[in-house]
Amino acid sequence: EPDPEDVTPQQREYIERHWWELERAVFGKSWLDTKRGYRSYIDMKSFIDQHWLIEMSKNIDGFRYSVVFSKDRGGKVKLEPPWDWNLSFGNANYLDGDSPRGWYTEQLRDTEISWHRQFSEDPEYMKELTERWWQLRKGPFATDTLMKRIDEMAALLNEAQARNFKRWRIMGDHVHPNAFVGDTYAEEINYMKRWTRERLKWIDSQMPAASAAR
Repeated sequence: EPDPEDVTPQQREYIERHWWELERAVFGKSWLDTKRGYRSYIDMKSFIDQHWLIEMSKNIDGFRYSVVFSKDRGGKVKLEPPWDWNLSFGNANYLDGDSPRGWYTEQLRDTEISWHRQFSEDPEYMKELTERWWQLRKGPFATDTLMKRIDEMAALLNEAQARNFKRWRIMGDHVHPNAFVGDTYAEEINYMKRWTRERLKWIDSQMPAASAAR
């Protein structure tokens, strides 16, 4: 908000100027300075949370395409709200999107993830990233919590999916860029749950223990 055509010249000028200042803060010589560096412009919690949401689900549009920023008046830039998650949770056959193993960020070019690559050079950021993973695993990313959520959403959409596949008879057909093709709705849901469990397990195996991040 507002729509692009409703943005005033003054608002556009402010956005452009603030964005250039942010870029200089991220990549400038004083980027780690607490008052002049990147943290003075960026809401780190939102960036870290979105990082893990993208990486946990392997959303292959994440970071590089489907990115939404927001900023309250007088506030810092936030990486939210999340948007466009159809090519995630193993539902893509490129950029290693079908594998529950491997870091999605390593599939991207520097120009597609330049901010996050820069952040990773900050030891404090990496500590916060690790701590947040283990916090999420005890809350919204807990395996049982995610399995329950998938089941709830599958039940909610059950009648709608039946109407959808009655109208569009593509169940069991490969639709680009699907990695898995189930013959039934239940098979698709089971694949998503299995992929998610394996993904969580793999990330856990790659992360330092929570105590090591302190």
